[in-house]
Amino acid sequence: MTSWADKVKIGPEYENFPLLNTNWHPKSTLVCRSYQESDIVGRYDGNKFIVFDKIALNLCRQWFFNYDKNLCTYLECDFAEEEDE
Repeated sequence: MTSWADKVKIGPEYENFPLLNTNWHPKSTLVCRSYQESDIVGRYDGNKFIVFDKIALNLCRQWFFNYDKNLCTYLECDFAEEEDE
């Protein structure tokens, strides 16, 4: 008999991404800052790394990932809208 702990996965399913020396989340394509820091800094699309953009921002919101708000300043993010959600 399997326990409930065997059925429940805690936390996101990160995979090792040695090309950038970090982790990434394949289902969302989002890439973490480092192995130790899980803030999102971009995404991996096909065969290239894409620095944090509006698509990555939308994916972070969809998947509930933290991201580096300093990277978001040039995207003119509306943080007030974020806090209301």
